[in-house]
Amino acid sequence: MHGTTDNVEAASKARIVVIAVPPGQASELVGEIAGHLIDGAVVASLADGITLADLGRYLPGGAAIKRIAELDQRAVRAAFVAALTRAL
Repeated sequence: MHGTTDNVEAASKARIVVIAVPPGQASELVGEIAGHLIDGAVVASLADGITLADLGRYLPGGAAIKRIAELDQRAVRAAFVAALTRAL
């Protein structure tokens, strides 16, 4: 597992990208990474500030776009913590 604080680097290597930023930052982040996603990337959004239709306009046609419902956020956090724990 490799960590980075560079959004473009992360998006260019990830098969699954989770958008989890404050509402006012979602459009900017998606615009930043849009041209750097790998073919077939799955983009899952937790962000309230951007609709799936907006994501579809920003992202390349090959990206699968999904919304993670609020109830599912706990499962995402648990999976993320589990993945980090295994990596350590």
